[in-house]
Amino acid sequence: MPEPRGAFYVFADVSRAMAGRDVWQLMTEWLEHGVAVLPGTAFGAFDHWMRMSLATAPDALERAARTLRELGAREPAARS
Repeated sequence: MPEPRGAFYVFADVSRAMAGRDVWQLMTEWLEHGVAVLPGTAFGAFDHWMRMSLATAPDALERAARTLRELGAREPAARS
């Protein structure tokens, strides 16, 4: 069997979504809405980053993107 040469991940800057929370609090909020990610701090000093796997069904990726978009759209009202 050949060795894998890579993976399907996005390492995204989430500093605009943090709104005074740390990356672990943001991860917990997203998980409560069904979006599982891993904070960048698990990989070093990346305290404004999230690792997101793309190795899932396309409909699951679409749901996650829609959820994050909806959370982001309501963010300013929720934090003001």
